[in-house]
Amino acid sequence: MAVTLKSATQGEKVSGTSHEEIKISPRELQVARRVARGYSNKQIAAELGISAGTVGTYMTRIFHKLNVRTRAQMIAKIIRAGHLVSRS
Repeated sequence: MAVTLKSATQGEKVSGTSHEEIKISPRELQVARRVARGYSNKQIAAELGISAGTVGTYMTRIFHKLNVRTRAQMIAKIIRAGHLVSRS
């Protein structure tokens, strides 16, 4: 299933159908979009013009903000909150 991100403003809070509210930055959303596409940290870094270590920092921040431990949990939570939507 292909996914894409809805647009979001700086630090936008979104309530999803599960009544969860999350707050992630636009750059964190860019990283999450690429994770949802199956990119590795190295691939994300190359595409965004940052180091793989910086991608790891973004991932750590996202995991902390969402209280998750895996990429799959992260993507699921972001989808439930309405930041990621399926493309037809």
